[in-house]
Amino acid sequence: MKDNYNNIDELLRESLKDYKKEPSAGVWNKISIRLLLSGAGRYLSVIVFLIAIITGTFIYISFNNTEEELKGAISETSDMISPEKLTDQTPGKDDKPNKIINNQNHESPEVLQEKESDAEFSEIADLDVINSSPGKANGSVAEIKDKATDLPESQINHFDIYPELARLNNLEKIKHIEISKSSFSSLMKHNRYIKNIELRYDYKFNSSVPKDDYGRKGAWSYGLFITPELIFINDEKNSKKKAINIDITGIYSRNDWFIQVGAGIALSEDNGAYRIDYAQYDSIGYYYEVTSFSIDPETGEPVFKTTVENVYDTVDYNTTTSTNNLYTYFRLPVFVGFKVNQYKRLSIYLKGGAIYSILLNSNEPGIDYTNEKATRIKITDETPDRIQSYWQLSAAIGFSYSLTNNLSLSAEPVFNYYMKPVYEQRLYSKSPYAIGLRIGMIFKF
Repeated sequence: MKDNYNNIDELLRESLKDYKKEPSAGVWNKISIRLLLSGAGRYLSVIVFLIAIITGTFIYISFNNTEEELKGAISETSDMISPEKLTDQTPGKDDKPNKIINNQNHESPEVLQEKESDAEFSEIADLDVINSSPGKANGSVAEIKDKATDLPESQINHFDIYPELARLNNLEKIKHIEISKSSFSSLMKHNRYIKNIELRYDYKFNSSVPKDDYGRKGAWSYGLFITPELIFINDEKNSKKKAINIDITGIYSRNDWFIQVGAGIALSEDNGAYRIDYAQYDSIGYYYEVTSFSIDPETGEPVFKTTVENVYDTVDYNTTTSTNNLYTYFRLPVFVGFKVNQYKRLSIYLKGGAIYSILLNSNEPGIDYTNEKATRIKITDETPDRIQSYWQLSAAIGFSYSLTNNLSLSAEPVFNYYMKPVYEQRLYSKSPYAIGLRIGMIFKF
């Protein structure tokens, strides 16, 4: 029995030696993928290594540039302080005693430095360096500087470096710039507020900066737009018509979303078709009329002299002609949009919605056909009637550029799809569509 178990592999080999089965296509695919990956493994390792080196180099360079820019900003700020504005650091009899921070808890030097900074800021606040009360709106920068002349060099007034801060804080309807829990030295060290100060300093030539300059949660604006369009009728002739729309809209914005509703007028051109049937006395053929004859003496045969005579009768004719018609619609557009991106003064947004149009007026001049030879004239108007109202689905991508805080220019390539044909009693006609460019101005009051 033991020998049988030892020879079981030979038994299986003998029994299955004639059994051959080709591997499936999936097996060969897996094998080829494994072979490909095994050969490309070293290349992938090299690529990953290069990416790691490039990433590390970029981070290192960015970090060094940030430190250099910060040191440059500190150096420029220090140069702006003139020697006349600095006071002697030696405490005099009128100088306030320095704050002594107890270190009973054995705190670290960083914590002690933070406490000293808080103490310095408290002293500056007591001197009304940052003054935002309405009763002192007329205070000048010079008065504020005088209050800080007794301070040590480490407590020099911030307005010596940023003289526009006092003017901005004294203006109405602006957000006051408040520096809390940080002295000027720590502000420059940590670079926590320097960008905000520089941004507000850029407004030194403006009369004021309103609170909603940074955007509120919900705000109204109003727009005036004009849209030239090209309408593709989708009829047998693939006709193309022109239209122009003028809209006045209100825009309610909340964060990056907005809703736009309004009213407007649309002027759409089209061709009028007329069939003209008329009859006139006209030639329908000719014949030869014999006027005389003679006998030829040589042959003895008669020789006839003839003239051509035309035959006239009443003949029916028909033709078609077209005219230029103009249709006026009252529009009610409703859109919902989303601001995709904003770069400085340029904004990009997407919007879509619907437009409901009602026919107000049809200007169809008709035709006046005259023919002096005609004995009968009949004119048939074959212009299809326009429907009284219709819906359009509209989509657009918009670009807005802010000229000022209250005025922007916008341009929107638009696509409009008509929910049904604009003509009545034309079941075979497809729904038209239109493309256009919507340009306008957006106002904020």
